[in-house]
Amino acid sequence: MKKLLLMILVLIVGACSKSNESQVVDKNNENLLIGKWYAVQWSSPNDPLSDCEKESYYSFRTDNTFSNVTSDEGSGSCSYGTPDIGNWRFQGDILILEYDNGTTYEIDEYEITTTKLTLNIIDAGELFIEIYEKR
Repeated sequence: MKKLLLMILVLIVGACSKSNESQVVDKNNENLLIGKWYAVQWSSPNDPLSDCEKESYYSFRTDNTFSNVTSDEGSGSCSYGTPDIGNWRFQGDILILEYDNGTTYEIDEYEITTTKLTLNIIDAGELFIEIYEKR
């Protein structure tokens, strides 16, 4: 009986680790971060983004610069704000975004795949979860 339980446990652990391995991406893989990431969700799944807000994006470039462009329906039509720009880098497992306006985010909770970017950003003590997709 003990051997049967041990075999079942080994199978479960093995199955779980194999399914997780295919989704885990090395956090330091800068090549995955490079590109244009469009907003899918900000903070709350109960407060979906408008079609206009979904045109907001981060653009990460190979020279370690980035721009963050926000789109909004201010006067009935979709308009883009002035891009926020800065520099990005990895320091160990932390993604650092240094905006030219002096704001710096040290993001230690994030996930990058070939098509999805999730950032857990703490700003003024509040957690914001931002999800982007590469187009």
